[in-house]
Amino acid sequence: MRIATPARVRIVLRWIQVLHSFDPFFKQAGEFRFVAIVTAHGTPPRITMLPEFGHYSIGGGVAQSRIDLGAVLFEDAVNTALTIEITGEELDLLSRNEQLPAYRRTFNGDPSAWVGWYGPGDDAPGRDPESLGSWRVCYVIETA
Repeated sequence: MRIATPARVRIVLRWIQVLHSFDPFFKQAGEFRFVAIVTAHGTPPRITMLPEFGHYSIGGGVAQSRIDLGAVLFEDAVNTALTIEITGEELDLLSRNEQLPAYRRTFNGDPSAWVGWYGPGDDAPGRDPESLGSWRVCYVIETA
């Protein structure tokens, strides 16, 4: 059995798109915030608040529903396992916040095999983990 050689990788969150704002039709935009947690064997979890302070205002139209981020979520050496988790919520003033379905993907094996683009449409229809019904996520894993 071949053991994977540690490799330095970088994960860049390209964009998030919210497809359902959870707000009444008369509100122009919903207020959202996200938390990304990247865990790799042998390193402490990397937690990224998106945005760092406050919230994103995301409108109901297709053009207003996508936030381009370019946020580096992780950059370090990894060996054989890496997990990316992203949670989100729509903030409400008068009621309980709406939780978005959580995103989670685990990579195992040789880190060089993980390098690539991960977003809606990269997997078979109906099996695409980056399409979560009410929202979508897109990121890249690259060598660092």
